[in-house]
Amino acid sequence: GDTTKACALVGIVVFVCTINAVGEYSGQDPGAALRQQMSSEPVTVIRDGREAVVEVQALVVGDVVCVRMGDLVPADMLLLESVDLQANEAVLTGEPIEKNKSTEPGKMGDAFQPNMLYSGTSVVAGRGKCEVVATGMHTQVGLIAR
Repeated sequence: GDTTKACALVGIVVFVCTINAVGEYSGQDPGAALRQQMSSEPVTVIRDGREAVVEVQALVVGDVVCVRMGDLVPADMLLLESVDLQANEAVLTGEPIEKNKSTEPGKMGDAFQPNMLYSGTSVVAGRGKCEVVATGMHTQVGLIAR
């Protein structure tokens, strides 16, 4: 009677603890989502005056990247040219509102500048050319993931 119930209860507790431990362990890698994003579609860059398609992992600070509607932003980038560019920054701000982007800097002290595109956000309208200023764990998303 009681011994059987006690053994069943201990077995259930051990099972639940094991499941929780596995869940905790797999959730401890804050950079996993960032690394998965970084292995996404190739991007178009301008190097030595010519367009080239490269993998996101090959981006370096100083690269000029062409972005257009539908693109996932691969790095933190400064806008050099902007044509009706809008970005969804909900991943950073929590606000599902598209932000107008331009080459003009915003107010001093604003956390997210209108002349910047941030890694992990998406281009929802327009097109532009941008200079990479940070990649990987050095981006705003990377800083949050730490």
